[in-house]
Amino acid sequence: MKHTDFFKALRTLLSCVTLLCLLGASSAFAASGIMYVHTENGFDLNVRQAPKAGARKVGSLANGSSVSVLSRSGDWFEIRFGNQTAYVKAEFLASSAPKVTNNAAEASWRNVSRTMYVLTQKNSRLNLRQEARQRSKSLGLYANGTAVRVTALSARWAKVRVGEKEGYMMLAYLTDQKPENAGNQEVYKAYIRSGSAGLYAEAGAQSQKLLTLPGGTEVKTYIQRGAWTQVTVHGRVGFVKTSLLTTEKPDAVARYATVVNPNGASFVNLRSSPGIKGQTNVLTCIRIGKEVQVMGRIKSWYKILSGGDAGYVHSSFLSFEK
Repeated sequence: MKHTDFFKALRTLLSCVTLLCLLGASSAFAASGIMYVHTENGFDLNVRQAPKAGARKVGSLANGSSVSVLSRSGDWFEIRFGNQTAYVKAEFLASSAPKVTNNAAEASWRNVSRTMYVLTQKNSRLNLRQEARQRSKSLGLYANGTAVRVTALSARWAKVRVGEKEGYMMLAYLTDQKPENAGNQEVYKAYIRSGSAGLYAEAGAQSQKLLTLPGGTEVKTYIQRGAWTQVTVHGRVGFVKTSLLTTEKPDAVARYATVVNPNGASFVNLRSSPGIKGQTNVLTCIRIGKEVQVMGRIKSWYKILSGGDAGYVHSSFLSFEK
């Protein structure tokens, strides 16, 4: 063999070896190491318990997030997710971080028309918000598996219609496939114990008070969150203290009275606490002749319930005659 042919053959061999090394390194990198989330329009990437589209969702990763890849299984990467391993679609990971400027992806919306489903834990419900932000007013709570009509999408929110209502839901809690455990939510009937209970927008007395529920009111309960239970009553969804609920209807018969005013005025002030004018706040005005529920008495003041408002009126403004 000529020297020229020998060197040509050697160069070819070295080129092949180099190419194989590069391919091997590329494959190894694709199977393990640090990679970055690249998603369409900057959406969050679903993280699932197993390498299949119908597997339980365990969380999500924001566009641009770095992840520790452990291995690859077909179209899925096994990743380190918190203190556990989980899976994401391989097509949405890349070796370099995407360029994200001024949160443009978050602000942009695109019109769509498709059905999605609420994806929550068995006994929790998803808020339909008035605006695309977490502290916006809740228009209702919807159970796992509820079908919603999506009309627009942003990076983190979906604009949806549920029945006659239109609002926004967090995209992280929506899925294209109906959850397998949909419809398994436990619902049971309960009653407000004797006295009254406040119905609050969230699980805490610091949130907005929606109604005051008199003793014996029937409610449907859904989920308990510590000392609070989520209920529906009179078409409203909210939370009441668990200690004020009972599965047995109270035997006590409610006491009622009629509002009067010896002074000749056409209304009576309902006050936040027993006291004279100027010392307590006026909650509302009650017209003369209205029947109200009496909930208790402090000296010469009665605590009453009128149209969902609980407060105090002086005993001279109530008549117990039938």
